[in-house]
Amino acid sequence: LGYYPQFYCGWFACSWRFTFDEFQQARKQVGRMEARLFQEKNAQTQLGKANQTIDQAKQRYQAAPDEQERSTAINQWQQGIDALRQVPPPTLAGRMARPQLEAYERDFQKVAGLAAGSALSSNLIQAAREFAGTAQQSQKAQATHTAEAWQAIENLWQESITRLKQIDAKDPDYLPAQKLLASYQSSLGTVQIRLKQEQEATQAYDRALQLRNNLYASVPDNARYLTPAQAGILQQIVVELKKVKPGTTVYGEAQTMLKAAEARLK
Repeated sequence: LGYYPQFYCGWFACSWRFTFDEFQQARKQVGRMEARLFQEKNAQTQLGKANQTIDQAKQRYQAAPDEQERSTAINQWQQGIDALRQVPPPTLAGRMARPQLEAYERDFQKVAGLAAGSALSSNLIQAAREFAGTAQQSQKAQATHTAEAWQAIENLWQESITRLKQIDAKDPDYLPAQKLLASYQSSLGTVQIRLKQEQEATQAYDRALQLRNNLYASVPDNARYLTPAQAGILQQIVVELKKVKPGTTVYGEAQTMLKAAEARLK
């Protein structure tokens, strides 16, 4: 009680005895102690459940097979931290929870940051695949493409590569992204070669047409033979037409013109 009860003496003896007020005071004290004990028990229960929730969330996050499961684990982790904050601070459990809460929040911030980065990288990879898929469909749409079409396909591959290059080396999806990046860069290189071939073929064919027009203008209608100068122009036409590679849009026309020029030279 924090004090001694009253000391009473009778005719034959003296003894310590409680008065009614002292009894009431003791009962109130016991009531307060019971209320405190009830609060402490509830706080301990809250602490145990919060720790259990966080431990389960950690295990779930580590075993998560995909981004959706990791997100669910993070939400559960956050719920556990919120429950830990609700433990009454004046209790023993509340005092025990404070250092745990700091550690849990520190780990959670790190994991949440990684998860945010992982979600971003997943979106970037998905976007890269969309651009790459469109590029592949465009390539397969027809056998040959104009320079403008090849340029558009090259831009699509460039867009997909740009997305993949934004993924940081610390991100969990970095290695899968690098594998895609290597594949897409190889495809981009192929497209760039085809674009260059198309451009060179078109330019060579245009020069051959210009030379042929000049030759037609210099040869009379009734001429049976070509002059040395005219034969030289015809030979230049052959040289230009041979620069046209197979798989280009002008290859067919160039071959027809080439056969006619070579036959005229004989």
